[in-house]
Amino acid sequence: EIYILSLNGVLPISSTDPPADRDGMNRRRLVRHSWSALAGTVVVLACALLARAADPSKLWEVVHGQCVPRAAQAAVPAPCAKVDLEGGYAVLKDVVGATQFLLIPTARVTGIEDPAILRNDTPNYWQDAWQARSFVERNAGHPMNRDMLSLAINSSYGRTQNQLHIHIDCVAPA
Repeated sequence: EIYILSLNGVLPISSTDPPADRDGMNRRRLVRHSWSALAGTVVVLACALLARAADPSKLWEVVHGQCVPRAAQAAVPAPCAKVDLEGGYAVLKDVVGATQFLLIPTARVTGIEDPAILRNDTPNYWQDAWQARSFVERNAGHPMNRDMLSLAINSSYGRTQNQLHIHIDCVAPA
C-alpha cells in the first residue's frame, strides 16, 4: 500500500475506491491536488531559472551602449530618463510597474559587494537615487512623502543583472 502525508495525517492511497476523509475530500482528490501542487512548484522553479538565465549584462548594455553615447552627444539619452555623466549614473524606467525606476552607475560596478563601492572617489549612488525619486513622483502624478518611497537593491544571490542598480519606487501602489 502507498501512503501520503497530508494535513489530516498519513493516508493510504492504493485503494481503488477510497472512502472520503473527514473534510469530505477523498484520497484520489488529495493525490490529484498534491500532484497539482508539485507541478505548480516545478513551474515556479522553472520560471525562476529562466529569469536567472536572462542576459545578466542587459542593464549594462543599455546604459553603456545606448544612454551614455547619446548623452555624450548632447542628445536625448533614450531609453534612459536621465544620464549624469559627471555624477556617473543613469536613470532608467524599469519594465516592471508604472512608477519604478532604476539608478544605474555608468561605470562597471557589479553589485553592492563590488570593492569599487568603498573607494573614496565613488559617487554616492544612494543620494543620487534619492534625488531621482522625482521620476517616480512624476509617473505617480503627485509629490510623495518620504515614507511613501523606497530605495532597494538585490543581493548577489537574488539578482539577475551583474550591474549595480538601485530600485526607486513607491512603497505601495501610487
